[in-house]
Amino acid sequence: MQRLWDNSKIKPSVLQIEVNPTITQEELVSWCHNHGVVVMAYSPFGSILGRKLNAPPPQANDTVLVGLSGKYNKTVPQILIRYLLDRQLVAIPRSTNDKRIKENIDVMDFSLTTEEIEKLSSFNSNYMLRTPAKWYPHPHFPFPKKNLTDYEIKCIIDHSKED
Repeated sequence: MQRLWDNSKIKPSVLQIEVNPTITQEELVSWCHNHGVVVMAYSPFGSILGRKLNAPPPQANDTVLVGLSGKYNKTVPQILIRYLLDRQLVAIPRSTNDKRIKENIDVMDFSLTTEEIEKLSSFNSNYMLRTPAKWYPHPHFPFPKKNLTDYEIKCIIDHSKED
């Protein structure tokens, strides 16, 4: 972001990145807040709702998430959305289900404590649900690279074109 900021006549006002308890992006979020850049958090549930088998903890049945859900009489997804809002982020959950859309909106009648936000942030493992693979060969690719062959990189790029 700093390189973009330093080389832009018109400064960015919004950054859309993956943020959830398993990838908190603390340093980047802090940079954005300090520079007046709004952070839009996509994949607010990350892998927590159990869509990936090899994902790190927590899962939706984690005692911390279940405890907060019970305390506030909210669902785990609502707790995760509130977590982002209380960090001053714009949460953008994706759903086409009317019930879930209404549930996602029903998060404005409670706030998490600082301790609860810190507890959820302690799940951070920098685990990304999706890595923008089509940018993998770029010299400024900001994510950890695995030791891949040229053929494997080509397969990743070809697969990402399907998204």
